[in-house]
Amino acid sequence: MRFFTTSLAVLVSASVALGVFSNSCTNLSINETILSATCQGRTGPVATSIDLSNCVVERDLLLFCLSDTSETGTPHVLTERCDRFDLEKTQFSAICEDQATESGRQGIVDLDKCLRNVNGRLRC
Repeated sequence: MRFFTTSLAVLVSASVALGVFSNSCTNLSINETILSATCQGRTGPVATSIDLSNCVVERDLLLFCLSDTSETGTPHVLTERCDRFDLEKTQFSAICEDQATESGRQGIVDLDKCLRNVNGRLRC
């Protein structure tokens, strides 16, 4: 029985580290590019935050996870051409504008594709 309990605890810890962050994080809020949340850690809930500028980039006025190397185009720092950041569940959005062409659009990215919970801490 003790082996089973220990094995189960290891599996739960691994799922917190490897699963999409929204499965183990609540109370999501956004202030500019700073995402704050309460995430489940090994010993209980942890208040955590992360600057999404380190995890999300803008390419051609659209938002992508920094880890998504399949997209073409020059990546730009999130705050270089985007503002009016918003969060709806796990959907992070911003209005991105190209000053040279005077065009703009709303970019949206699912943060479950960009973030993970590692022992109660948000990581890209």
